[in-house]
Amino acid sequence: MNPESLRPKIPALTSLRFFAALHVLLFHTRAMGAVFGPVWFQRLSSIGYTGVTFFFVLSGFILVYTYSGRSVTAKKFWSARFARVYPAYAFALLLTLPFFLYGVAHFREIGLPFMAFETAHIKIAAGLEVLLLQSWVPPAALSWNAVGWSLSVEAFFYLLFPFLLGRFERLSKAQLFFTIALCWMAGNAVSGSYAFFRPDGVVNPDGNVYTSWINFVKFSQSAIGGAFGPDRRDRYRVGRRLR
Repeated sequence: MNPESLRPKIPALTSLRFFAALHVLLFHTRAMGAVFGPVWFQRLSSIGYTGVTFFFVLSGFILVYTYSGRSVTAKKFWSARFARVYPAYAFALLLTLPFFLYGVAHFREIGLPFMAFETAHIKIAAGLEVLLLQSWVPPAALSWNAVGWSLSVEAFFYLLFPFLLGRFERLSKAQLFFTIALCWMAGNAVSGSYAFFRPDGVVNPDGNVYTSWINFVKFSQSAIGGAFGPDRRDRYRVGRRLR
């Protein structure tokens, strides 16, 4: 039986997904120089990457809401996640393969900085993409199908989820908030350390900077910013309100 069919749906999350996806779209549109309008709108678009972090947190919420209190083995959980995610991911890799190969062959003409690693190490980049490991090698994170880096992070969450769920269920609400605070501080420590030490010498990094250090800052924060959902008591309260 599918665990997802045993919980009441939460329709309000659909609206949240829409606005978060729109924010990410505006961010990428601005990166291509296609966003115009008032200064406040351009600044709002410039932080659209926060929508991805929101999706990570939302994913954790839904997984805990779905699986908390259920007897599901790690093998069954991973099989369900693989069947849900990887076929579409593999199809996207096939669709973007011609562009990947063209970009590698014409890197000198295109000159996009984030394509440097895949050009120099095409076999490694391809292997990392297929295995969903690209975010663990920051220079390779945007290789091939660039948006796939977020699934690489999600795959790490999925790997840990069966082991952490039972442990987190036993924590009190105060202990859960303390754990979330620790993760928040760890994420800020990464970016704060970069800003203080400037290891690559870049004074004002922006969206066009792709040094190894700035990539580490971008993608390690995503890995640290885990997905936290409600504890069991909150889950049942949500369920009662939806009935």
